[in-house]
Amino acid sequence: MRILLISTSYPRDKSDWRGVFMRHLVFSLARIPDLKLRVWAPPGDLPEQATMAASPTDRQWLKRLMAAGGISHLMRSGGWRSWGAPIRLLRMIGASYRENADVDLYHINWLQCALPLPANGKPALISVLGNDMMLLKLPLVRHLLRRVMKQRKVVICPNAEWMQAPLHAAFGDLAAIQPVSFGIDPSWFAVERSPHDVCPPYRWIVVSRLTADKLGSLFSWSKNFFGDGSRELHLFGPMQEDIQVPSWIHHHGPATPEQLAKDWFAHACGLITLSQHPEGRPKSCLRRWLPACR
Repeated sequence: MRILLISTSYPRDKSDWRGVFMRHLVFSLARIPDLKLRVWAPPGDLPEQATMAASPTDRQWLKRLMAAGGISHLMRSGGWRSWGAPIRLLRMIGASYRENADVDLYHINWLQCALPLPANGKPALISVLGNDMMLLKLPLVRHLLRRVMKQRKVVICPNAEWMQAPLHAAFGDLAAIQPVSFGIDPSWFAVERSPHDVCPPYRWIVVSRLTADKLGSLFSWSKNFFGDGSRELHLFGPMQEDIQVPSWIHHHGPATPEQLAKDWFAHACGLITLSQHPEGRPKSCLRRWLPACR
């Protein structure tokens, strides 16, 4: 089976924190025998069994898009680029569909990437995140998606169960709706902790992109709790808005999952999220039993 996988996000290498789940997906698909995988995505490490379908020009543009925070972040930021970028993106994806006309199946990540599907009747699997649900509120988008779905067999796979009902209302007569939750890498469950790992000054951790909505009330809430020096608040994540980080917070910038699991989670006293950003699959903290540290 020949598959064209379309994604607007992909990590550049193992140290990149962006789009890590897409790398896991690509490497998992590539391990399936008798499956020929082509990947149209930003430049990054691919398994030997997969080939890059994006042209050098497309890869460079997608690389810049990733550096700008991705298409969803660009559209939320406003300005003329928020309209020009999606149009150019759809044109490039449409060209990729035409250049790979011999594939048997389209594996499409995010609803907007399905808009330029050709009228060739070939089946499509479309994964859906929470941001895609906002897309459906734009004029004509639902109509355009229905038009391309009528011409083929379609399975829509949202990342959370709450999206199943609205997607079924919009496309249930044309497509099967099957929620598929992205998994958690086993390395997080393998983190070893002991009472001796957590000691003063107690470290608390926030992992988040730095935007006003993602941080929520973190700065005002944390001032009294972390200002006396007995506790430390460590913030990991890229600066995506002009945010002034208070002096009582240690901002480390982006970190890889390996760095967090090996160097920080094992010694953390706790995890914090006060996000006010709409989440397709809301942030959650994985809890493991630890003896209390007084």
